[in-house]
Amino acid sequence: MKDFAKRKAQATKKNLRSRPSFKARHIQDKVIPNSQILILLFLAFLSAITSIYYFNSDIKIFEPREISNEIEFNFPIKLQENEILIEIDQSLKNIECTYFLQVETYGKKEFANETLNNIMNDGEAVIDEVNSVARPGKIFYRVLMGPYKNRSAVNNSRERITKKGYSPLVRQSCIKK
Repeated sequence: MKDFAKRKAQATKKNLRSRPSFKARHIQDKVIPNSQILILLFLAFLSAITSIYYFNSDIKIFEPREISNEIEFNFPIKLQENEILIEIDQSLKNIECTYFLQVETYGKKEFANETLNNIMNDGEAVIDEVNSVARPGKIFYRVLMGPYKNRSAVNNSRERITKKGYSPLVRQSCIKK
C-alpha cells in the first residue's frame, strides 16, 4: 500500500518552487468598467445643463467683500454705567440660612461609610438616608458635611473636599426667624 500523503506533500513543494513570486494568483477585474464611467459623466453633464435652462439660473462670479469686525469687549464698564440698586425687603432680613455640603450620594451604605471615614478630619459629617423619587422603595445614602453659618465657610470646606477628589454640592436650608 502506498502513502499518498507523502506524494501530495512533494507535489505541492514542486509547484511552489516553480511558481514565480511576482505574479498574482488571480486576475483582477476592474470594479467599474470604463464605459460605465463615461456614461455616468455624460449623465452628470447633461443634468447640469438641463438644470441651468430648466431653473433659469444665472451663474455669477462672486467677488469677496471686505469684512470689518468692530467688536468691543467693555462689559465691566457698561455694567458700572448701567448699575441698578435693589433695596432689600425687610422680609428677607428675617430669614436665617444654614448651608450643608453634599459630598457624594451612594446606593450602598458601605460606600457611604468609606467616604465618611475619608472626610471625617475635614469637619462634621453624617450619612443621610433619602428615599428615591424616581424608584420608590430605593434608599440612597448621602454624605453631608455641616452645618455652616455662611457661604464663605461652606466654600472653604468645598475647596478642601474637591482637592481630595470629590465633587461636592452646596445645599441651603432657610427658615424665618
